[in-house]
Amino acid sequence: EHMDETKEKNLDSFMRKSVKELGLEAPSSEFTKKILAKIEVADQKNSMTAYTPLISRWGWGILVAIVGILSAVVLFNEGDAELAWLEKMNMGALPDLEFLDALPELAVSNTLFYSLLIFAFFAVLQVLVIKQRLDERYA
Repeated sequence: EHMDETKEKNLDSFMRKSVKELGLEAPSSEFTKKILAKIEVADQKNSMTAYTPLISRWGWGILVAIVGILSAVVLFNEGDAELAWLEKMNMGALPDLEFLDALPELAVSNTLFYSLLIFAFFAVLQVLVIKQRLDERYA
């Protein structure tokens, strides 16, 4: 231990002599301005990559309203009503397709039909929104 203290004292005295001989360097007069300019540039870079949500609060409100309305229609419809809106779009009478006769009958409940329709809608919406974001980023 005594050797360590001696080495430490010698090192300390050497450092003190070196600092006295060399003196302290003073920064240039432009030092503060240069540092502040670098900080401003760093802040600008950080603001350019600020987080923005993919779907805004307003968009989430609309999506919740659409899902709520469609859920209410499905729940209160009870499966008895026909899909009148399909008939209005002239989708009620689809042309005869022979290859469909070879497929077995597939019974699909209204709930499953509407859930698949909603899933498809949101999948297309997501693709469109992500494509728009990527176009903005790389434009």
